[in-house]
Amino acid sequence: MPEKNTPSFPCPICKQAVPVGQTVCPNPNCKEDLSSLVYFDTLAPNLFAAGLEQLKAGKTAHARQSFEAVAAFDPNHLDAWVILGKLHAQDEDYPNAIRCWEKALAIQDDEPRAAAGIKKARELLNRKVKLRMAIIGGVGLAALMIGLLVGGFLFRPAPTIIAAVTIQPAPTLTPVSLAEILAADPTLARLGIKVASTDGTITLSGQVPDETTRQWILSLARSLAPGAAIQDGQLQVLPTPTPSPTLPPIVENTPTLVPTPEPTPIPPTPTPLATFTPQPSCVITTGMVNGKVFLREGPGMDTPFLEVLMEGQALTLIGPARAGWLPVITRDHAGWVSARWCIQP
Repeated sequence: MPEKNTPSFPCPICKQAVPVGQTVCPNPNCKEDLSSLVYFDTLAPNLFAAGLEQLKAGKTAHARQSFEAVAAFDPNHLDAWVILGKLHAQDEDYPNAIRCWEKALAIQDDEPRAAAGIKKARELLNRKVKLRMAIIGGVGLAALMIGLLVGGFLFRPAPTIIAAVTIQPAPTLTPVSLAEILAADPTLARLGIKVASTDGTITLSGQVPDETTRQWILSLARSLAPGAAIQDGQLQVLPTPTPSPTLPPIVENTPTLVPTPEPTPIPPTPTPLATFTPQPSCVITTGMVNGKVFLREGPGMDTPFLEVLMEGQALTLIGPARAGWLPVITRDHAGWVSARWCIQP
């Protein structure tokens, strides 16, 4: 088992990592007094207990937020990673479920719940990928046939498009690899698209008749490899000849027309600007005399923080809550604060 790392949080002044429980910033050029933040010592266990209570009450979204906060403050919390994996699997988010269970196995390599969850998630992910491939293949073939029929009816020669799609890194799907799935696709085979796999990179190459088919190939690659980088910079459309412009005939002895003066336009009446009505405020309430809360860039513990909010500070709401986070504005920033710490009067 790997050695546990000491949880830490960033200093609100200099962003230096401060070990949980330390009351003074270790940066010799800062030395900020952090005694009001010592409640972080018990934040992880308190949040884990709160997450279990939220699960019992059926509040899955709030529970996930609590367990994500536990994992952020204590990356070696085994049960938090196992429960997060189960919550992602319930939402059919199998890649994130596998990621959480792999974190649990990194902490304890014989964790049975994580090992069984990864095996089941990979089976369901393979089944989902095959179903998606069949649906996209049918839609793409129908669009291709319509494009060919319309192009033939209008007697417009389609440009030749060289399609080279690179998927890197190539995700591993057991028991069937992504390269084998693409090679077996009947539409790609009918178009003569070649599939090559080298050193974790899958390349599709060939010639397709029109832009619709090219876009279908790109959408197929993105849907089957949602986490991979799709490189389409090599896609090239050969230009069609541009007809030379025809000059208008020269008319001799053209009479000169006297322009009719246009009336002076009346300037439109300016429309008054709408008056902004501020939304109801919420107040930072931690239950501590000198409590502090972070204002973050997005609705989640994994987003950077913008400033430190003090106990009793009033904020202005600018929109609806999202997953337990409130969008607010302060004098200097607009960001998100946990609804747990911002109470509406």
